Amino acid sequence: FDREDLAVLKEKGIRAVYFVDYASRSTEFADMTALGAYLDKVVARTRELNLDGLSFSGIPVFGSDTEQAAQKAVAALFIEKFAAVAGPGKELLLLFEGDPQFLAAADRDKVDYFVLDTKETDNATDLKLQVLRALNAGNVPSDRLLLGAMTEYEFTDEDKGTSDAVTALTMRIPEIGGQPLAGLCVYNVNVDYFGADFIYPLTRTAIQTLNPSK
Repeated sequence: FDREDLAVLKEKGIRAVYFVDYASRSTEFADMTALGAYLDKVVARTRELNLDGLSFSGIPVFGSDTEQAAQKAVAALFIEKFAAVAGPGKELLLLFEGDPQFLAAADRDKVDYFVLDTKETDNATDLKLQVLRALNAGNVPSDRLLLGAMTEYEFTDEDKGTSDAVTALTMRIPEIGGQPLAGLCVYNVNVDYFGADFIYPLTRTAIQTLNPSK
């Protein structure tokens, strides 16, 4: 059913990407040869389904030299496999979800968009620190950085007031980094699938706010 829906999405101008959640599956992909073979299959499947791009996640390691070397090898493998077919100037989009420092600074300009892992950030102070840290990491310009927001997640603003995270982060896109960010990534929209009373209008308002109808 999802495959049938993809054709309808394309007719409406909506793009879909294949996501590999390495951050939560790193133990499963400890073998680099197996990971490389899997990523080759992902690229092939993306083309088979006529998807619009690739996305992957990762968590930076700040441990021993051995652990950091292993992380660098994994990040380099993702770039080798995905950036060969996707990224700036290529047919497919390439997104990275997480802390940009997972990737080598020289490889960050091979990614179209970064989705910062702020989906569980629940206050304005921590959010600003995460954004500034990402922008200062190098090769992460504000016009390629998106914030991640979780539906039904409470967010505390600078005055200790609270609101839902989707609305709060939407309003901060134009100014939080000193200049506008690229946009917003909303997680868990699918939980409203059979009862579109809360999440759907919330997400729709966010879209209309950031992309006002002309």
